[in-house]
Amino acid sequence: MTAIPVKAATPAKAPAPTAPMDAETLRILAGKTGPCVTLLIPASRTGTLGGYRHTVMTELLKLAKAKLHAHKWCDESEDLLAPVREFAATVDPEGGPLAVFSSAGFFHVAEVAAISVPLTVVANHFYLAPLVESVFEPTDFHILALNRKALRLVHFLRGRCSEVPLPDSVPANEESFDPAGHPDHMLRNRSNAGPGHGAMAGVVFGTTTGTEGRREQEHHFYLTVDRGLKEVVDGGLLLLAGVREEVFEYRRAVHHCRLMEGLLEGNPDHMTTAQLAQGASEAALAHYHALGEAAMARVREMPDRGRTLEGVREVLKAAGAGRVHQLCAAEDTEWLGDIQHSDSHPHSHEDLVNAAIVETLRYAGEVLMLPKDRLPSGSPVAAILRF
Repeated sequence: MTAIPVKAATPAKAPAPTAPMDAETLRILAGKTGPCVTLLIPASRTGTLGGYRHTVMTELLKLAKAKLHAHKWCDESEDLLAPVREFAATVDPEGGPLAVFSSAGFFHVAEVAAISVPLTVVANHFYLAPLVESVFEPTDFHILALNRKALRLVHFLRGRCSEVPLPDSVPANEESFDPAGHPDHMLRNRSNAGPGHGAMAGVVFGTTTGTEGRREQEHHFYLTVDRGLKEVVDGGLLLLAGVREEVFEYRRAVHHCRLMEGLLEGNPDHMTTAQLAQGASEAALAHYHALGEAAMARVREMPDRGRTLEGVREVLKAAGAGRVHQLCAAEDTEWLGDIQHSDSHPHSHEDLVNAAIVETLRYAGEVLMLPKDRLPSGSPVAAILRF
């Protein structure tokens, strides 16, 4: 993470973005106290002459200064905005979307997922709500393109796919798979020979049909693939691509790799890495939403109702006390209001949903974003409490 101290009246040199936003950085940002300035900057626009981003930064800075004065943070405004101005003067006019964060003694710039419109937020908390989903959904996993004639392994990383070689222990296809080493009884049927045959404990009989034999062969092929991929996947997630029947059979064989719930359905031979990347991005979001759905089911079904909570202000208060274990929050939802005045929050008007998200992250809670219609009516947040 790129973070440097900012001394009073001595603006530090603004660093260039060095890495995409990640979970560790998000939690560090959640630990900062106000005044906090957040700028969200879209990617450069196709067809512009290069001045678009500088114009956007200039406007965002003006708005940040006005909001700092409106919140009566006038004394801190220069120290907070000086490193932002320095960064604005050198921002890459052709770059991707960025988020800029400035608070007392802290300045950070991160590459972030797509931002539709530029935004300035000045509050007691950094504005993290629109960044949570893209950080906590799976961004680094493998895709196994299932085809018994030719397996493919693809690495998905932050929206891009690249082919990777299969480990030596994984057969490239079912035809090259040698079932030697599997006990015979795994592939053939046996029956007791009956009394009086001494050591002849059983005889092989050929009642296995061709279809059953092929399925048994396929099953052991997939068992071997699953075992061989364990080291490559290394505890991470594996997304399956292929026709539904083959995916179903592979799921039956899996013991070593953690599979994502979704699949990329279709003939993987006809899927380019770009198509796989698009499908994998959608599957990653669906996987993250599924975790949120499971959390909401626990909220509804938990017998100890004292461990669940709804209502923005109620959840925010619990989050600020470190009580929230899991927070479900509605996407693209603001709930503007005042936080009760205290030494840590002297200026109070802000988005309370974002505040609840930040306070949950501050105390190492889990945040799960969901579509609005998945949350309780009248409450854009719901929580499972630690105590």
